[in-house]
Amino acid sequence: MGSIPLHSDTVVSVNIVIGWVYFVAWSLSFYPQVYYNWTRKSVVGLNFDYLFYNVTGFVGYTTYNVCIFYIPAIQHEYLRKHGKGSTIPVQMNDVFFAIHAVILTFITVFQCFIYERGGQRVSTFARVLMGGSWLFIIVTLILAFCGQLGLRWVNFLNCISYVKLLVTIVKYVPQAHMNYRRKSTVGWSIGNVLLDFTGGFFSFMQMIMQYLNDGDSSIFLGDPTKLGLAFFSMFFDIFFMVQHYALYPRHKEVTALTEKERVVSAGETGVTASTPLLRDHDIQ
Repeated sequence: MGSIPLHSDTVVSVNIVIGWVYFVAWSLSFYPQVYYNWTRKSVVGLNFDYLFYNVTGFVGYTTYNVCIFYIPAIQHEYLRKHGKGSTIPVQMNDVFFAIHAVILTFITVFQCFIYERGGQRVSTFARVLMGGSWLFIIVTLILAFCGQLGLRWVNFLNCISYVKLLVTIVKYVPQAHMNYRRKSTVGWSIGNVLLDFTGGFFSFMQMIMQYLNDGDSSIFLGDPTKLGLAFFSMFFDIFFMVQHYALYPRHKEVTALTEKERVVSAGETGVTASTPLLRDHDIQ
């Protein structure tokens, strides 16, 4: 049985405020890591696969949001697919967040080229997975452009959103595993985690309130990326908090990793066993 829509102007206003709260939290979540890298002049401890996934994910997410929000023809396709009474799932704060996320992600990637990285590199698995994802996007784009297999532009954007959802599911795993192998969260900003959790929580709350107010289930079904982004972000953020505060709470300076730790890092990040990896104070 479906819920009775509230159709409350107050809920609409509150929802707008919630939208900007999670926009601010998610947007600010990129800065602690950038600042942390800058103060340490090092990106050792920040997993490169995580960043590589983020580039693909946020470029795709930005494309989806911008096209859905700004292109009337795609909006009409969306409404035809989900019904005239459906609500466009992308709001202005979603567009701003996506564009901002792309910019800050590329700034973080740039830091990886200029700061100490301890020989870290993107794994072969991540290269293959993202290469396949981009191939899927390009093929879908060509089919939509040619009108083949009944694909429309909204279908192409949905495919991009699925790639973003895939990225959201897998991107945190390498960082979590790296923390486990190193028995440390040094290099991975807890400020990023706390703000990311806040953004995910309020994003999820916004969708629930919009559903209760409009009685429109396409809020969830029409934008699985936003739902998945909120859910999986919160799940892994809680896991990172446990790692940081409970499992590996000591964040002291060590001049260099032990020989055993260097071998472990070599298996995780591709660093040679002879490469000294420095740890700094956890100044997050």
